[in-house]
Amino acid sequence: MKEPSLPGTSLQRACRLLVAFCALHLSATLLYYLAGSALGPPGGPEPPPRRPPPANLSLPLSRPSPPAARARFPPAEAPPPPGPCPEPSPLLVGALRVEFSQPVNLEEVARINPEVKAGGRFAPKDCIATQKVAIIIPFRNREEHLKYWLYYLHPILQRQQLDYGVYVINQVSLSCRQHLGSQRSAADMPWVLQGQCLGWSSVHQGLPALCSNTGVRQQDGEEEFNRAKLLNIGFAEALKEYDYDCFVFSDVDLIPMDDRNTYKCYSQPRHLSVSMDKFGFSPQGGVQKLIYEVKTGHDPVVASSAKAIAVVVVLAGSLRVSTPDPSPAWSRTATGTAAAEFPLALRLPYNQYFGGVSALSKEQFTKINGFPNNYWGWGGEDDDIYNRLVFKGMGISRPDAVIGKCRMIRHSRDRKNEPNPERFDRIAHTRETMNSDGLNTLSYKVLRTDKFPLYTKITVDIGSPNS
Repeated sequence: MKEPSLPGTSLQRACRLLVAFCALHLSATLLYYLAGSALGPPGGPEPPPRRPPPANLSLPLSRPSPPAARARFPPAEAPPPPGPCPEPSPLLVGALRVEFSQPVNLEEVARINPEVKAGGRFAPKDCIATQKVAIIIPFRNREEHLKYWLYYLHPILQRQQLDYGVYVINQVSLSCRQHLGSQRSAADMPWVLQGQCLGWSSVHQGLPALCSNTGVRQQDGEEEFNRAKLLNIGFAEALKEYDYDCFVFSDVDLIPMDDRNTYKCYSQPRHLSVSMDKFGFSPQGGVQKLIYEVKTGHDPVVASSAKAIAVVVVLAGSLRVSTPDPSPAWSRTATGTAAAEFPLALRLPYNQYFGGVSALSKEQFTKINGFPNNYWGWGGEDDDIYNRLVFKGMGISRPDAVIGKCRMIRHSRDRKNEPNPERFDRIAHTRETMNSDGLNTLSYKVLRTDKFPLYTKITVDIGSPNS
């Protein structure tokens, strides 16, 4: 008879089977791992290299933009370099109101022209100027005139988009040269004498008396002024600072009345001061009777008329006049005067006039050997320059009489700047002297160079007529 099974026997049997199955599974897994290690390379695969950490761990890493976004917003490109400045400048305003009734403060002028750099240098930022222009001003004791010139011209020249510099060439006097010769330098001079010799403005009422007590004469009126030689010096000194290719030679007392009268050079030498109130321009036109006092061998003096257009020129005792009518009705009176009636159209004193403000390229200036050095006193050098241009086959270009208007600051003629009595003889021999009198024979000594906010002032010893 079969014995009855104990309670839990079936459960024990099931547990044994489960343990046996687990042991078999572990054995199979172990065999599979060992077989796989035997087939692979020794040492196993190398882990992938780690990416370097970002430079700034405090900033979150941005996700790369999807290709569509990159195509829609391309990276910004660097702006192209500026091109040449347009001609004419789009900044020009045309006719200007020019007055000399209010005093000028140079500190205020510098404040309202912040783009003008030390020494009176300027270049446009948004375009490249087509010319590099040096403006040369012959100077002696004209501080108030220079203030007006700087006040009006800097805004005009900037609107003309020129790359320019302003150079004031200051002529010293004989007594200052003698005093400077006994000093090691200008800085060793007493401050009062520095001011007189270097052309500084006097702000002390007792200065003239003090200079007189020291035995040193005033600068103004000591010896003849030499405008043309100062212009040659300005040409030479400006080229030492910058590669200028155009030179504008301007008297300090002439202000243009239209900014379309561009201070630059052309294919022919340019005369810029075409119509001056000194010669009585009149926008209404008409006919006037002008009376001139005629002195043989001298330029005429206006006896009556505030609206003079044509000017009588007396050369070698003969009467010459340049007007729109080649045969004006002249009448000579017993008092030594001459009179004529003609239309108010001509703006020049005579057709060959090249004074006031003129522009020559570097090539044109060197071709005529610069300006003459031997014209001491007033007059003649402009006609000599005109002759040089003609003898070298060049002509004169001019703006029209409206755009070429200029206003002159009224003043009396300086002492020791009287008409040069030798000028007519020198003009008659320009062809013979132009190759031996000019840039190739220029001699001078620079005593001081000052870089002021609005201009460069170069004080020079140019010698004397007898040196």
